Amino acid sequence: MTSNAIALAMRLGARIQVHIVSPVVYRPSHWALGGSINAMASGIERESAEIAARFVEDFEAAARLASIPVSITKDSFKGYEIGPFLAAEARLHDIVVGQLCEGDEHRDAIETIIFQSGRPMLVFPSPSKSAAAPAVPTKFDVIAVAWDGSRLATRALNDALPLLKLAKRVDILSVVDDKDLSALPRANGICGHLERYGVAATSVDVQGGKRPIAEVLEQETQRLGADLLVMGAYGHARAREFWLGGATKGLLDSPPLPLMLSH
Repeated sequence: MTSNAIALAMRLGARIQVHIVSPVVYRPSHWALGGSINAMASGIERESAEIAARFVEDFEAAARLASIPVSITKDSFKGYEIGPFLAAEARLHDIVVGQLCEGDEHRDAIETIIFQSGRPMLVFPSPSKSAAAPAVPTKFDVIAVAWDGSRLATRALNDALPLLKLAKRVDILSVVDDKDLSALPRANGICGHLERYGVAATSVDVQGGKRPIAEVLEQETQRLGADLLVMGAYGHARAREFWLGGATKGLLDSPPLPLMLSH
């Protein structure tokens, strides 16, 4: 993720703020369990600190080489506190860059940032799980935008405008048989809007049939050779948690390419 974040900053002329959040491991108060578990917790925290120190050293070296200004902060929180903290910090910046990794807490933190920060999040696939994850920093020369005329799609497209201006090709993808789009702005209309910003976008209408939307978007982005998929992140609150919409969940479960998500 280091190389991708630095490549993005170079492309946009941006600076980077790195937040390193280490877990505070729960320690029971019961005397019979305290000794061994406390030692285990201390070991986990010590290992986490060592990994963080190596990451800081490598990131600072890479940023210096690329002449990218970088600031690094370190904090420690309990697992359930990490997502809300990062979501609040994200509001002080333009975009959040993250990478999917193993572990439910990491996934929960990403979803919390997407739905609570009010900022777009660029999510890179896990290299260990996706052959489509870029081995080298991508320039996002070919960008696909998932478009259904909704508020969320509009928000995502507007958030991605700095990248769309730099792309060599922009495709506006509409799955025309998924739902009634007759009363909503069509893809060719948003292409006209983008043209005023110097973005030459092409409208691409797709018949989804009975395929899940995530599958349709995955197949179409691969067919188009897209480097990045921009889309609104759909979800709804229930019992104080966010339940992801089908397309958002499907793509986050196994992203075929980097995703830029806005809510």
